[in-house]
Amino acid sequence: MELRKSGAFEPFRSNEIISDSNEEKRLLTLTAEGEKSLFAAFNFSDSDQEVNVAEGSWQLLLASGNKEWGGTQEIKFQSISNNFQIPAHSFVLLNK
Repeated sequence: MELRKSGAFEPFRSNEIISDSNEEKRLLTLTAEGEKSLFAAFNFSDSDQEVNVAEGSWQLLLASGNKEWGGTQEIKFQSISNNFQIPAHSFVLLNK
């Protein structure tokens, strides 16, 4: 709720959304680029998956696989890198 109230999802309302799916990996990504950008990755697989995001100063907003959300792992995301591992059966949300 806090993310919604803060306007974090606004890029998904006001920008063109680019979606990409990989059925073999069971991975779905959504990107909305603009003045404010948002990236979401959903891993429906039984195994961790590598995710690539466009270059930029991305910030991790939410990682459902992290312990604070009941997961068992911590996403190791650094804004200087454009790829990271997303745990099985989880999603991440990034903004810039």
